[in-house]
Amino acid sequence: MRLLVDGDIVAYRTAAAFEEPIEWYEDFWTLHSDAKEVNAEIDNYLGWLMEETEADGMIVALTDRENFRKNISSDYKANRKSQRKPLCLNAARDHLRETYDTRVIPALEADDVISMLADEDTIVVSPDKDLLQVPGYHFVDGDLVKREPDECTRWFYMQILMGDSSDNYKGCPGIGPVKAERLLTPFGGYRPDGSTSNDYWMWEKTVGAYEKAGLNEDDALENARLAYLLKANDYNMKTNTVNLWQPPTQ
Repeated sequence: MRLLVDGDIVAYRTAAAFEEPIEWYEDFWTLHSDAKEVNAEIDNYLGWLMEETEADGMIVALTDRENFRKNISSDYKANRKSQRKPLCLNAARDHLRETYDTRVIPALEADDVISMLADEDTIVVSPDKDLLQVPGYHFVDGDLVKREPDECTRWFYMQILMGDSSDNYKGCPGIGPVKAERLLTPFGGYRPDGSTSNDYWMWEKTVGAYEKAGLNEDDALENARLAYLLKANDYNMKTNTVNLWQPPTQ
């Protein structure tokens, strides 16, 4: 089994944890960080992951500087522009690239890279809830759990409905986790017209919720394309272009 590690989170959290404020004298403070300590902690953590999961390989995914989702919505992750990044974040990312088998794909986020690489022989390692869309094995809080395709599809539609304040897309007004889950239940049930397509059924339920809230299918589609993690066939490696998510047909 190979690990698919979200390098963005590893780099960010470790760099943030190793910042140290110093008060040199009254009311005069500085903040410093030792890149060697940060990198050593990253190595310790990734080594622990390999031992704990008994994996025979590891790929570390990192986000590219460009992001195709910002072409879908200029608001996507715009709320992060004013946030200060940890001092050693770039050094930590450089260390990952120089030391490990890392993958960066033009215009994609680390989540997309992991989603594209995931199969029955991989283990996803990330606390990012977006990756709950990805079927297969996940290493969560020290345990190996398997997510089935049906529950991953359901989670994707729940994200369209709920939105994501961290990534700055709104979802459907007035719908949180409880309402989203209730709306998409019974999962796998028959539609009145006899359709047994879960994907199609859930998309219609999702669009109906948007329309009830005074929005329309285009609003739902924009949120879906922001939420959706790419699969391998959604990206053209020759042209570095993305095939945007399309609504399911009956």
